[in-house]
Amino acid sequence: MKKKLALMVATLPRANADLCPYCSLDSNPDLDHFLPKDIFPEFALHAPNLIPICTVCNRKKSKSYKREPGGERLFIHPSVEPTPDVPILEAEIVFQPEAVAVIYAVTVSNVLTAPEHAQLVRHYKRLGLAGRYRVRAASHMAAFKESVATLHAAAVERTLQQKIETATVGEPLNGWLPALYRAIDAKKAETLDWLISNG
Repeated sequence: MKKKLALMVATLPRANADLCPYCSLDSNPDLDHFLPKDIFPEFALHAPNLIPICTVCNRKKSKSYKREPGGERLFIHPSVEPTPDVPILEAEIVFQPEAVAVIYAVTVSNVLTAPEHAQLVRHYKRLGLAGRYRVRAASHMAAFKESVATLHAAAVERTLQQKIETATVGEPLNGWLPALYRAIDAKKAETLDWLISNG
């Protein structure tokens, strides 16, 4: 059985293969049944129903797959649902003396239909992605600030520009990190001031 599962996992898309396709935060050591095997036993070993997923998303998703009372599906299927080539995840940065707060939201986009957008919002809320992204972004920004603490302002500015230019390399377009750096690019001067401040 383990060999069959390994072969099925090997057929899944290789882009960002090490990241959970539900959140793009963590590695994907678990194998989720998109349609729960207790409810749909006929799909228990059907390759498209098996998705490598992180433990946190697997726990949050559990056996749920549709919303009551309407019955709409809660989660996108990462290998077949629309993955637009435009940003649909946005971040807003709020600078504070001691830290930085990053607020994430799914934007309304003309590339998604209303039902697709609604499902994406349900997926995002049910997995608690706003909070999970916020925590990761705050840690990332604190580490970044610490890493440039001894540099001169010009070196900090060059480092920031390099991070902005390379943030999407190896990352999904609508992952938390590219969204963060799109927001940083929009507030580059404020970010630079925060990075070189002593707070």
